[in-house]
Amino acid sequence: MNGALRIRNVLLRTFLLSYLMVLGVWWLSSADWYYRLLNYFYPMSQMEMRTFFLYVISFAKIMAVMFFLLPALAIHLEYRRDRKKEEAQ
Repeated sequence: MNGALRIRNVLLRTFLLSYLMVLGVWWLSSADWYYRLLNYFYPMSQMEMRTFFLYVISFAKIMAVMFFLLPALAIHLEYRRDRKKEEAQ
């Protein structure tokens, strides 16, 4: 397997794992017990905490797409283009 394809596969797996982590944070942010636990350390209203988690989740999703999915797609498209050129020759 080509080194670029391995990097692409690693980036795709990392993207999927980061989205699973985002789903986990979303699930935790909706739990009332998690709010009570964090409220002990950081006194915030429930609305402020949900807004904070919304910003964190949105930021994590954007970073996952920018740092993992877009480079993986670029490598995939570049490899596919090179493979088509080799088949045409």
